[in-house]
Amino acid sequence: MEIDQSPVQGKARPLSRARSLLEALPGKAKAEVIGIWAVLTVVVIFEFTVGGTLSKSFNRGLATLLAGALGLGAQYLASLSGEKGQPFVLGMFVFLLAAASTFTRFFPRIKARYDYGVLIFILTFSLVSVSGVPSENLHNSAASNMENLASYLEGFGGEYFQSGEGSSSDRSFLEGYKKVLNSKPTEDTMANLARWEPGHGRFGFRHPWKQYLKIGALSRQCAYQIEILNGYINSDSQVPLEFRCKIQESCTQISAECGKALKSLASAIKTMTIPSSANVHVENSKTAVKDLQISLKAVSLEHDQELLAISARCNSGIDTS
Repeated sequence: MEIDQSPVQGKARPLSRARSLLEALPGKAKAEVIGIWAVLTVVVIFEFTVGGTLSKSFNRGLATLLAGALGLGAQYLASLSGEKGQPFVLGMFVFLLAAASTFTRFFPRIKARYDYGVLIFILTFSLVSVSGVPSENLHNSAASNMENLASYLEGFGGEYFQSGEGSSSDRSFLEGYKKVLNSKPTEDTMANLARWEPGHGRFGFRHPWKQYLKIGALSRQCAYQIEILNGYINSDSQVPLEFRCKIQESCTQISAECGKALKSLASAIKTMTIPSSANVHVENSKTAVKDLQISLKAVSLEHDQELLAISARCNSGIDTS
């Protein structure tokens, strides 16, 4: 016996069309998230009667909008009190509004008509007011990634050129750069959320979230190069000790100066100040690069002279024979 599924398919067509429209928006992941929240909202507010569904929809919509606006206002007022005073101001706002909202539920009329809306208001206001700001997280992430790269570069010279007996027991700084390699999904998500934030901080409505993405991309490129560089430390095949001694000073200075420059830039990002010392370290690293090139040329000339000497000995041996 076959079951006629045409009514079910007919009801499913609007849902499939809505999903196709959502997927046509930029980013399939965004469409899926929007679709999930739309379905969850319908499930939450749906009642067995039309009046119950409309009442619940009105309560939830009004409470969400009002609580969201008050939550953003509380965040703004709390930010004026500084980093130390912000938690206390937010806690005071949450306590006062939650207590006042809870007290209104004791009124019979409000409890009968707007009890659900009051609950949603308390929940939404608490979540919005105490939630973190994605752009601040993106800001701190950019600085933290640069610090991880700087820590590796500052310690690379000593770790690579040291002898086996003087090997450092704490090699945790050599693993910090790996956090930067997989930072793209998190940074893209935080940047996407930052677009929806109201104006705040020194940037106001002109928050440069695109610049943070560019910094993140450059940091990952540096981390990929460090991944290759790290292979030389763990490699079983090493260059001759004599050659390493000749390039040790230049290479150590290059890595140290690059690390100091990155740390200076990370500190400047945190404090939002001009990195005055970064240029000095960059120039020092360029000077060290020139010294390394001179050392490599000297080694190359010595190697060529050795080959010529060996060739001359071979030729004299042939002539003698």
